[in-house]
Amino acid sequence: MRVRLQSQDRGQAFVEFALIVPIFVLVLIGVFDVGRLVFASNDASHAARDAARFASVSPVDCDSIFYVVQHQTQGASGVSVTVSYRAAPSSSNQNPGWSNVCPAYNAATTYDNDPATGTMSATSTPIGGEIRVSINNPVSLATPVISSLLGGTITVNGSSTMNVTFLPQ
Repeated sequence: MRVRLQSQDRGQAFVEFALIVPIFVLVLIGVFDVGRLVFASNDASHAARDAARFASVSPVDCDSIFYVVQHQTQGASGVSVTVSYRAAPSSSNQNPGWSNVCPAYNAATTYDNDPATGTMSATSTPIGGEIRVSINNPVSLATPVISSLLGGTITVNGSSTMNVTFLPQ
């Protein structure tokens, strides 16, 4: 009788193991997805901050701004970038609006850091105004169940605004 109880206990343990393993694997892959989302969010925030810092001293050099973004995001596909400028408030315009400074960012293009060959903005960006770089980075999920529930991708955003402090001659 004792041998039969041990064999039933092993069968019960195997059934419990078989019920728990898929849930454990799903949680493990879900943690992996959350880690990727946090990494992509930090990546977008750092890229926006670095690009805004560069843009604050060279607001008309769009290719170099995009170069900074491209290297910070490791050339991820699907990334969109907006570079906007807002003049400093004045007595005649207390709440100036944002205007786009650079053309659309293309992740497939290789940007360089040479102002002589890059795309320059025609928008006037006087010292004292603000320049904002916003980045949207779509991240595809690896967990099939969570991916089907959330639509397959989650877009993480990064944005940074700095004052224009210098205009290159």
